[in-house]
Amino acid sequence: ARPAIRFKASEIRALDVENDLAWLWDEDAPTAFLIATSDDSLNMSTALRIETAMQRRRLPHVLICVRQWDAVAHGGPAHANPLLHIITFGNSRVTARGWAGRQSQQLLTAKALNAHYEARRDQEDAWDGLADLYRRANLRAVRHGSSRLLDLGLQWRGMATGVLPRVDLAALPELARAMRAPLGRDRPPAGSAEAELWEAARSEHSRWLIDRATSGFRPAHGSRSDVLRRQTLMVDFRDLSEEVRRYDNHLLEVLAQLKNCCAPLALVRRVATIDDAGDPVEGHGDGATELQVRIPDPYRLADAARLAARVQAWARAQTACRLHLLIHDPAEYPRRVEPDALLGVASLVEGLDSGIVCDVTWRSDAAEPHA
Repeated sequence: ARPAIRFKASEIRALDVENDLAWLWDEDAPTAFLIATSDDSLNMSTALRIETAMQRRRLPHVLICVRQWDAVAHGGPAHANPLLHIITFGNSRVTARGWAGRQSQQLLTAKALNAHYEARRDQEDAWDGLADLYRRANLRAVRHGSSRLLDLGLQWRGMATGVLPRVDLAALPELARAMRAPLGRDRPPAGSAEAELWEAARSEHSRWLIDRATSGFRPAHGSRSDVLRRQTLMVDFRDLSEEVRRYDNHLLEVLAQLKNCCAPLALVRRVATIDDAGDPVEGHGDGATELQVRIPDPYRLADAARLAARVQAWARAQTACRLHLLIHDPAEYPRRVEPDALLGVASLVEGLDSGIVCDVTWRSDAAEPHA
């Protein structure tokens, strides 16, 4: 079920928890709160007021998450709390701890990215001397990293959670060759790894241009100035020198040097397609990172048990990263459907590793495919 999200216009500093938020005490009250204004102290005070109200009313303590922005930017927790970047109330700490762990990995990667850019061996020393403006910029570059890797045709376990993988160039010879090749002004021939890497670098430069602009920077033709917010590199990707163009692939180089054996391994995307009886349609299931299942009628699977067994067998392999259900809706309405008619489709995702992405695309006779 989708969570219900309620919005209420209110001045948060003058919020009367007992009266303005009386709906919180209804039977269908929220099961979690996220407080994330741009002011850390305001976030904390609001959370404490809601927590106090719950205590007074002897209500079950639902999860309250308070975002601590400064904790991420300055490389350490704003409070002596093991969750690092988030203060929580309630008893759902397992979820919060996993979220904080991903934030911690992003912070470590941002430090490595900055040290790589500055060609310095001591990551902590380089980060400590970095202005807050550039700490945040490095973090944003890391958070954008997942989409860049997907554009390069890579997949990995947990790719939908923000976790970044290790990139083993020895296992990715085409990518390794492209990274050694010159990154010229013009796009290499289409279909090559060099072309994909060039496009990824250009896309990253476009993201960086937007990032600089939203931070108040403007193009400069003379000298760069952080004080005046002037940046000489805010030009078209093709107008950069090759050395600067390579800056846009620094994150990939950092992930290739990642020594964290706990991080998932990036794999080349390999697709296998089966039908609703579990029979192969395209590709080979062994070693496939993505399994596509074509389901012509979700209410009448050809062989539900065999199909489920085939999906489970694929999911047991460490290479399994994405399950994609391609469901065709016959659009025969009105139609009589048994209450448990979709249980066969639902069973396909039962027991899958949490790191495997599950996507559904519906296709109908009357409309274009939509996810």
